[in-house]
Amino acid sequence: MVVWWWCLSYPVGRFVLFESVGVVVVFEVSRQVARRLSLAAELPAEHPAVFDEIGGLVDGLPDPQWLCAEQRAGSMAVAARLRDRFDAYLADLAAAADEHADARVLHAGSTGMLVAVATGANPQTGSGLVARGNALQHLPVVHAAFRAGRISAAHVGVITAESPRIPTFADLEAEVVTIAEQVEPAELRRFLRLLADQCRPQARDDQAQALHAKRSLSLSETPDGMFRLDGYLDPVAGANLRDALAPLMARTGRDDPAPPNSAAPTRWATWWPRGRRTGTRWGCPRSACSSIWKICPPGTTPNSTTSRCWAPGCPTCSPAPRSCR
Repeated sequence: MVVWWWCLSYPVGRFVLFESVGVVVVFEVSRQVARRLSLAAELPAEHPAVFDEIGGLVDGLPDPQWLCAEQRAGSMAVAARLRDRFDAYLADLAAAADEHADARVLHAGSTGMLVAVATGANPQTGSGLVARGNALQHLPVVHAAFRAGRISAAHVGVITAESPRIPTFADLEAEVVTIAEQVEPAELRRFLRLLADQCRPQARDDQAQALHAKRSLSLSETPDGMFRLDGYLDPVAGANLRDALAPLMARTGRDDPAPPNSAAPTRWATWWPRGRRTGTRWGCPRSACSSIWKICPPGTTPNSTTSRCWAPGCPTCSPAPRSCR
């Protein structure tokens, strides 16, 4: 008999995936996953009968392959609204479970763990759903729009995250919901952050100070001779460094001409280390001898007659090295 065994860290739970002739596959999970699986097996399965009716209706939905383009587009919009309504109901369930301490009754630890076990999600996702449901209890207009399917869970997440930064959000809640119904979550977040900055005039100064304090810059050499530049700069210093490095970091290929703005001879026009480059970066053409490549640094052009790299304005340039194969 052959036994296949998959193990993770801290294995405690063992599950037989399948068993065929002479082959048994066993999968072991971590202690945390095994605990959640045991909790899920002990959870009650009681639920209102209307969910079974809804499941039957979902099973009766037409095959998308048999719909026309107009019907598929309309069906996607309706399905998205129904999904949002179910997300709102799930958030209400999580908030009610937290209010009535269902996790203590069912011995599930925390409400976030209970939600994660019941929905098959991660504990962090379950805790986030509980926090969203609790936050919606204080946002009646947002809650009503969410229950009606006019805004999505992503819109609600943006609103619940940004609304505490706006002191007068209760007076603007209806207008924010109206905007959320028309724009995507990313644009809604930008709008709410702009609104929060207008409510706090000193927010821009605080943000600038925070960015300035976060600055860091490191330049390290890698084993292959390259240099790695990493770090953070504030907007002003970053823009200055970008403008300074832009002319030096232009990418070139084998067939690209010499970079512009390089008329003045550089130190590479009079000296080139042997063996540092093989002609594959600056597009050096082959000379009369097919086994030797002539290397010309940026800003110079090959001269097959004199075997020199000629730079504009340079009367005497060094011969091209002969060691690059």
